[in-house]
Amino acid sequence: RNQNVPPEVARAIDRLLSAIDRAPDAGKPSFAGFIEAAVGRDTNVNSATSQNAVAVPGLGAFLLDPASQSRDAWFSALSGGVNARVPLNREWAFLAGATGAARFNGGESRFDTTALDGNAGVSWTRGANRITAALQLGMFEVDDDKLRDYTGGSLQWQHTHDARNQTTVFVQQSRLRYEGTNDVRDVNRNIYGVGHALVLPNDRTMLFGSVYLGAETGRNDLPSGVNIAANDVIGFRVGAQHTLDERWMLFGALAHEAREYSNVDPIFARVRDDNLTSLSLGASYAFAKQWLLTPSVSVVRNDSSINLNEYRRGVAQFAVRRTF
Repeated sequence: RNQNVPPEVARAIDRLLSAIDRAPDAGKPSFAGFIEAAVGRDTNVNSATSQNAVAVPGLGAFLLDPASQSRDAWFSALSGGVNARVPLNREWAFLAGATGAARFNGGESRFDTTALDGNAGVSWTRGANRITAALQLGMFEVDDDKLRDYTGGSLQWQHTHDARNQTTVFVQQSRLRYEGTNDVRDVNRNIYGVGHALVLPNDRTMLFGSVYLGAETGRNDLPSGVNIAANDVIGFRVGAQHTLDERWMLFGALAHEAREYSNVDPIFARVRDDNLTSLSLGASYAFAKQWLLTPSVSVVRNDSSINLNEYRRGVAQFAVRRTF
C-alpha cells in the first residue's frame, strides 16, 4: 500500500484491507447485520390475474371484483437483519439470526406487507466439510392482519472442493399455517435439493445453480372432503455475479418452479398445474465504506391450468443498504 501504485489499485487494496479487518477471528464471536431502504414500482402488488372475468364450468362467466384483479402501485420498503456466530470449540459453533421487512404500497395500502423471520442452530466444520442444522420460524402479514406463519428446520452439508468450487446438499421441512378460513391452504412442506457455486478463472465472475424437488401435504380438507393444497413441486435456480471493479458488481438470476396439485379443483373441475418463472437483473455500487446502492428489475410469470391463478408481474426498485 505504501508503494506508488495507481489510485484504482490503492482503492482496491484499501477495500481488501478493510475486509480483512472485519473478518472474524475463528475463535471469537462475530456479528453482522444490515439496514436497507428501497423505493420502486410494482405492476402487480397482489399477484393477481389481470382478467376481469373467469369462466366456471357449467355456470358460465363471472365478473371479478376489482380488488381481485392485478393492481399496480409505487412502493417504499424497509428491511433489516442481524446474524451471530459464536464458536463453541474448534469444530462447533452456535448460529442465530433474525430479519424483518415491511412494504408500503402507495394508494393500495390494503396490500401492505410485513414479514418477520428468525433462525437458530449449530454448525460443525472439519476440513473441507461443514454441516449446519437450524430451526426456523416466521410470520407474514397483509394489511396488519396475519396471513400465515411457519415453523420448521433445515439440514445442510457444504463441501469446498477447492478455492473455486463448492457443492451444497440440503433438506428443508416446514409447517405453513394460515389464519381463519384460509386454513384449507395449510401444508407440511418437504424439500430436497443440491447446489453448486463456481468461480471462473478471472476471479471476477461467480456462477451458481441449484435444483430441488419435494411435496406439500395438505392438512385440512374442504367440507366436501377434497384437499386443494396438496401438490408435488420441482424447481431450479441459476445465476451469476460479476465484479467490474472495486465498486461495481452486476448480478442476475433465473428461477423456475412447477407444481402439480393432487386433486381436481371442485369449482373448475380440473387439476391445477402451475409453472412459475422469474428473472431478476441488477447492479450494486459501493459508494462508501459499508454502503451499497442497488438498482434492480425483476419479471415474474405464472402460467396455470386454472386461469384465475395466472398472472404477470414486473418490479423495478432502487435500494440503499448499510452493512455493519
